[in-house]
Amino acid sequence: MNVKRDLLLAPLLSAGVLSFTPIAFAASNEFPNGWIVQVEGQGELERQDGRRVTARLGMPVFAGDRFLGTDGSVLIQCLNLSFQAIAPGETQPNTCISNNDTATKDPECSTTSYDCPHRGDKDFQLYVDVPYIISPRRTYLMNPSPRLRWHSVPDSQSYTVILKADGMEIWRTTVGAGLKPAPTEIMYSGESSLQPGISYTLQIESDRGASSLDAQPMAGGIHFQILEPEKQAEFSLKEAEIRQQSLDPIAEHLALARLYLNFNLMAEAIEHLEAVISDGIEGASIYRALGDVYLFNLGLVPLAQEYYQQGLNQIASDNLEDRAEIAHSLAQIYQAMGDRAQTLHWLTEAQQGYQMLGYAQKLEVIRKELRLLD
Repeated sequence: MNVKRDLLLAPLLSAGVLSFTPIAFAASNEFPNGWIVQVEGQGELERQDGRRVTARLGMPVFAGDRFLGTDGSVLIQCLNLSFQAIAPGETQPNTCISNNDTATKDPECSTTSYDCPHRGDKDFQLYVDVPYIISPRRTYLMNPSPRLRWHSVPDSQSYTVILKADGMEIWRTTVGAGLKPAPTEIMYSGESSLQPGISYTLQIESDRGASSLDAQPMAGGIHFQILEPEKQAEFSLKEAEIRQQSLDPIAEHLALARLYLNFNLMAEAIEHLEAVISDGIEGASIYRALGDVYLFNLGLVPLAQEYYQQGLNQIASDNLEDRAEIAHSLAQIYQAMGDRAQTLHWLTEAQQGYQMLGYAQKLEVIRKELRLLD
């Protein structure tokens, strides 16, 4: 069973339709109700268990945490997308409110991942010799003329790009002829813009004979849709609220990424998180967020593993939460790969981290997964 991935609000896809299945759960302080989007100077956070940690960009905050009076300021974006500002010298409790729809999720099954209920390791994309779809997949989009991306196949000199609407082909083009290496992305340039209410599927054919259809089918498929007009209007209002905060560019990217995640706009969320890294800001929580989206929302093991490994290289000694969560995610990656030794190694490390944090629900998930290895 998969532990709930923090703050990632992805859709379940069924019969080509993106849909939601709200679940009621008991409240728990094991799951964050906000995250740090801006730090100026030296900020400090007292965890609910009494540990003092340095405030960092992307760091999750939990009910019961307290911001200590230091010489730095901290800006928190709450789960409901409101903000809490802590000025230098102030000491404040975390006032973010957890609501029943998002903050209090079952650690084993939630609307934040496509495998709820659990659908098995077969859903993870492990193939390296097929042009599997990277984007857009399992997402809503705001842009009706999106960027299309796929995995590179060795020795391919060109790719045929096919877009289908409700199963019917509406656009086809070839990229890469005469170029080395052949491009693995293109902007959609069909005569008509994509429309809400239609289920779109991207298909890639390599000149070497490999096809994205050769990839392991995923439960719910890899369809995508354009966000409905009423949702776009709601999104625009919340986006305007964020931009009115006059945040610095990094903070704005982080805040907008969480907004995109809340509206199941996975492709745009990834672009904003990757923009933070491109701007030279690195941190374990940012890499973990990207790894979580790629693994638990999109099922793309290679990309998720890459970001998790980079996250491990960024983890500070007092960052127990990210270390435990990344270890747990890597365990599930190696389980999908069939590597029992590595699965056991990372499950054990995650277990040790959750024990130090006192996370009873997550420890129970780990115990179940360890029993399945016996």
